[in-house]
Amino acid sequence: MRSSSLFTIVDVGYRSTHYWVISAGRSRFLVDIGWPGTLGMMKTNLKKMGMALNEIRYAMATHYHMDHAGLAEELKREGVPLLVLDVQVSAIPLMKMWMKPQDHYVEITDEGNVVITAA
Repeated sequence: MRSSSLFTIVDVGYRSTHYWVISAGRSRFLVDIGWPGTLGMMKTNLKKMGMALNEIRYAMATHYHMDHAGLAEELKREGVPLLVLDVQVSAIPLMKMWMKPQDHYVEITDEGNVVITAA
């Protein structure tokens, strides 16, 4: 865990990938989202660090590969809005071509996504 007087960064990753919760006070932001079909693992790791999924205000993927964004739609269905950089929007539909049925991938929809402009 990394900490400053302004914010805290906690690794809640699993399966060889890091996912970071950045906290400022009671506000929490998830950077990188997790493998598809691993919502239970994400919840367990959050709990181990003293956090709950409903405390996450937003989630954002650094890039749209299955290990960093595969859990996005499942998190959205749990009430965590997805922030998407405008330059990443076109990458989201391409994820499904790399997925196999055993990945348990839930396709990411546009619904509810918060698109922000990259500076």
